[in-house]
Amino acid sequence: MTEKLNITIVEDHKLVASLLQKQLGRLDFVTSVSVYNSSKTFLGLCDALDFDTLFVDLLMPEVRGEIIIEKIRANPKKTHVKILVLSGVTHAMVIKDTIALGANAYLTKDIDIREIQAALKTIYEDGNVYLAEGIKDAFIQGQLNPKYNILLTPKEREVLLLTCEGKS
Repeated sequence: MTEKLNITIVEDHKLVASLLQKQLGRLDFVTSVSVYNSSKTFLGLCDALDFDTLFVDLLMPEVRGEIIIEKIRANPKKTHVKILVLSGVTHAMVIKDTIALGANAYLTKDIDIREIQAALKTIYEDGNVYLAEGIKDAFIQGQLNPKYNILLTPKEREVLLLTCEGKS
């Protein structure tokens, strides 16, 4: 890659964030890597931050990743930002909805640095959306098999996600 990236990570699990920061910091095309373990803090500072690449978790206690994606995409100062979701959630509908919100890549937490490099190359050089290798088949099957596609309204989805997070 020829571009030099300023990366921000929003991840509530400190160990995951720290390991990702170290791995990304070793790449020759990365200028800086900032970490926010609080999604609420990140949103409060977002306008003042200088970054072009965002790694974001979906399931966080203060503000969910989907809300962060929506706010970044609605911000005229941040239209250039590439968003990579890093999540343990692999359900096809969640992936589809996340990409529809404006994520440029969907990665699972079991990937290695080579796949992160492939994702960055795909979204920056090729301009395409990137799906982690481990979820492509599950995503395709989920889209092709209507038996597993349960359609929820946005409010039903929000309630379900909050319930899954233990906030019933």
